[in-house]
Amino acid sequence: VAVNQHFVVYTVKNGLIRVLHRHSTLRTLLRGHQDQRVTDCRFFQDGDVLATAGASNDGSRSTVIIWRIFERPPEVTAEKLLEISSDKTNISRIIWHPFNPNQFWMIHTNAHGRKMATLVETTKIQTIPQQQPPPQNNYASAVFYSDHVLMKDAITVQSTTTDPSLVDLTDLAWSPRDARHFMTVYSSGEIILWDLKTL
Repeated sequence: VAVNQHFVVYTVKNGLIRVLHRHSTLRTLLRGHQDQRVTDCRFFQDGDVLATAGASNDGSRSTVIIWRIFERPPEVTAEKLLEISSDKTNISRIIWHPFNPNQFWMIHTNAHGRKMATLVETTKIQTIPQQQPPPQNNYASAVFYSDHVLMKDAITVQSTTTDPSLVDLTDLAWSPRDARHFMTVYSSGEIILWDLKTL
């Protein structure tokens, strides 16, 4: 479930995502994750940009979609802005940058199947424009640099004291005071405070 001052978003069956306007009867369905299990949905701050993540039940494909949600009576309208899809790495969560809508942490699996995080900068990833028939909007589809790496020279974080092939990242949080520091927690019990300027 994701909530902001205008909308409530929640998952329904078969990977569909319901969007309800909080102050009217306007609503819509987002259809970007058909036949996937939606694992995350988060608004950027209190605005109209929404990130959703989903994966197929057998884990063979996972997808992140960045949407713009807005009112267009008699319904709520959603535009797909960016799609990141992979059949090599399992993407499970999105953690927005505190201030910048063009950055977010993407929690996904590494080559060993263990969870790690990559800092995604949407202005730096390679994309291919995707054309859609009206009234749907065109959007950008990300191209992975390699099987488990979205961008060249991407900032990634994994355990520093334990073999990354043995440990999962279990949580990540930005500092509430600045966008320079963040903390990660691992299944080994390890907790690390990071400084982006040193990565």
